Amino acid sequence: MDRLTAIEIFVAVARAGSFSAVAERFEMTPAMIGKYIKWLETSVGSRLLNRNTRCQSLTEAGREYLGGCQNLLQHYRELEQNTLAHTGQAAGKIRINAPITIG
Repeated sequence: MDRLTAIEIFVAVARAGSFSAVAERFEMTPAMIGKYIKWLETSVGSRLLNRNTRCQSLTEAGREYLGGCQNLLQHYRELEQNTLAHTGQAAGKIRINAPITIG
């Protein structure tokens, strides 16, 4: 599984409080959203969400992890925007050597 996608899903679930709402946004099933959350919890080594049939709530570790994830995603988006801003733009000096007859 892709860690960045799992982090994006975790942040979305923490904000929405619902797997089904996030599943629509990511065009996945709620079960697949649950698998991403479970995989992320396993890789982190801590339970991030308390789940029941009606809603999800963050654990203490989940609250701390959420803050870091939000910062990480913000930095990632800024990095993408800065990189895209430089793509396709010429920079620097161009020197052309040609015979006098062409000039």
